[in-house]
Amino acid sequence: MKFEDLQVIWKSQEEKPVFTIDADVLRERLEASDREMSRFFAYEEWFYIIMVAILGIMIISEPILEPHDYHQLPMGAGLLLLSAYLLIHRQRSKKQALDFDRSLVGTVDLSIYRLESYVRWVKRANLLYWLFMIVIGVVTFALHHDSKPIWIWPLMVLFWAFAYIALRVQLNTKRNRIKDLTGLRDKLGNGPL
Repeated sequence: MKFEDLQVIWKSQEEKPVFTIDADVLRERLEASDREMSRFFAYEEWFYIIMVAILGIMIISEPILEPHDYHQLPMGAGLLLLSAYLLIHRQRSKKQALDFDRSLVGTVDLSIYRLESYVRWVKRANLLYWLFMIVIGVVTFALHHDSKPIWIWPLMVLFWAFAYIALRVQLNTKRNRIKDLTGLRDKLGNGPL
């Protein structure tokens, strides 16, 4: 075989795609991943909504059942309002998710939307939660620092620091997944699918 023949064969192979994507299999995998992610987010959202509501009820119940510590009423009411806000945001997000088409690119867009919505939800919820917890911690320390053992306060600060670090790791993981899906969407938008 001559060198010119090899060049012709090589050039003809360069023009052909090296691989093809089975759109149906990719869509099935994306939909399965989206269902799993949606289920996980739903569990986490419900857990967070219920825990914030329980914390609010516990804080409100003490001044109502035992007529003292009335300073806790606004904090408990704030946590109940936070729980209601998170519930409304969850319902609104579920309605918006129904607007996406069920094409391959639409499935990728839906996954990106859910991840971005989740990241926004976690950031808002945690900002408000931490504000309430800091206020509760400061008020509790100011009113009860003599009655509690001294080792409780550093333990509380360590717990808050651990929760913050865990949140940052989780958000970074979700942001990396958003980047991956955005890259996939860009490739699908430019490709022959």
